[in-house]
Amino acid sequence: MRRLIFATFMCTISGIAIAGDDPKLAELTTAFTNASYASLSAAYFCRNGIGVDSYLKVRKAVEAGLVNITGSADLARQIMDEWEKKMARDPLYKNPKVTVDKCSDLLMERYHKLDAAFDAIANRKNTR
Repeated sequence: MRRLIFATFMCTISGIAIAGDDPKLAELTTAFTNASYASLSAAYFCRNGIGVDSYLKVRKAVEAGLVNITGSADLARQIMDEWEKKMARDPLYKNPKVTVDKCSDLLMERYHKLDAAFDAIANRKNTR
């Protein structure tokens, strides 16, 4: 099921990029997807240190970006759920020993990459 959802997501994302036969948009969309997962992953990793409310804010922001890119709230929600399930099964995320300061730095770094990736797609779409 997870692979099916991921494949559907990639086809949807690719469809957005291919619609204009724009390889640069496809590249930017992949970068956005990677930045989205990295942001959610960092927040999940740091959720004990930053608090569940902060984690949920990051989750909401990442999901909103995916909705904006894919145009489908259901697909974005499915992707987010699958990513969270994957992280929940990964031993790396079980009781990590990380400081709040380190988490803050990591989250800011990931946020800037996500924001830049989203802006790059938006700028590319507006220039066409």
